[in-house]
Amino acid sequence: MKRFTLTLVCIYAGLLFCNSQAVPDKIGAQEKIIKAYFAGWEKKDWSIVSSQLADGFTFTSAAPDDHISLEKFREKCWVQAEYIERFDFPEIISNTFSTLVIQRHAFSDLIMKNVIRLR
Repeated sequence: MKRFTLTLVCIYAGLLFCNSQAVPDKIGAQEKIIKAYFAGWEKKDWSIVSSQLADGFTFTSAAPDDHISLEKFREKCWVQAEYIERFDFPEIISNTFSTLVIQRHAFSDLIMKNVIRLR
């Protein structure tokens, strides 16, 4: 049983590694989209933000936001752009399945940290 479990772990790790190595252009493109999206918040330019989102975009958060529409997202969240000063990205981790963004942002004299998973 241990041998079988170890084999599955190795196969999974190999798939993640191979997929991330096989498509470096896709991963680089994901990072550009992420940085452009957050630049829109820094610049207070909704057109930059919305142009980076996929058709059919929905937003879910720990707050009572469960797959809300782009229009509802803008209504609820865009008002915060006024207070955002800058974003930093200590780490962006990608493979072909998803991207994890470790992010810091200056927000009205506070530094907030966040981890975002994008698919």
